[in-house]
Amino acid sequence: MPTTIVTAAQAEKQVTSHQARLSHAHTFGTGRYLLDGLKLTMETSNKLKAGAGVLLIDGSYVTVDEAGQEWVIENGTQAMKRIDLAGYEYSVGEDGMESLAPKVLKGTPHATAPTMPTYAKGSLLDRPAKLFVPVAKVELDGIAAKPPTCMLDTLPTVAELGDSASRLEYDTGWVNIWESDTTHCRARRIGRTVFVKCDVWNGTRPGNDWTQFTTLDKGFRPDQDVFCAGSALSGRIAVNVRIETSGLISVICEGANVGYWTFSASFPAA
Repeated sequence: MPTTIVTAAQAEKQVTSHQARLSHAHTFGTGRYLLDGLKLTMETSNKLKAGAGVLLIDGSYVTVDEAGQEWVIENGTQAMKRIDLAGYEYSVGEDGMESLAPKVLKGTPHATAPTMPTYAKGSLLDRPAKLFVPVAKVELDGIAAKPPTCMLDTLPTVAELGDSASRLEYDTGWVNIWESDTTHCRARRIGRTVFVKCDVWNGTRPGNDWTQFTTLDKGFRPDQDVFCAGSALSGRIAVNVRIETSGLISVICEGANVGYWTFSASFPAA
């Protein structure tokens, strides 16, 4: 039949692994993801161990049980570097049965510039007869192995996605950082973006050296130091502002001290 109602009772078995893959890939993505666990460790210089975990490979659910999975890495060579790939070889037998077998692809060693092994790219969604799926990268420096690197993207849970969406929509409203007769400084965070607006009338008087002004509360601090320009209301004098990751705001003026100045800034939150 050209059309199949997959989730329905019928007289024959009609739900195939390929149909399940198509459904999962449409819902979660066509890539290769780590859903949970799979802690990677080098138990010895030539034995890679993966703990229990759950993977999603090209729409196929794959589980590693409590016993974990091991791969044997060929010994390294003194004064040579090498990069191997550990993963699974997918294959389909003559009876149509599918399987995953652990496999290691050995890279090309070199004293300074080793190259990773090559393998045929593809997807289980294309119904291949055989395919290699890399899970971890193992780098060897001489006979010593570095900590392994997972090659799977981490897929967040629906709850985590919901939390992320909530954070993107979160709005603190304008919060007073410094409010007085001479100084009005406010900050606002919308999602991951912080807005700061400060106006000073004969309060803090910056000059030719950096002058500490005030400090932003946690949640309003930048992910990296931010520099921006302000303006002096008392003359044509450059006002420069620095906002550090600690939240500290400092100002400096070129030419003279000023008491009437203002600035506005926006930046990604830490």
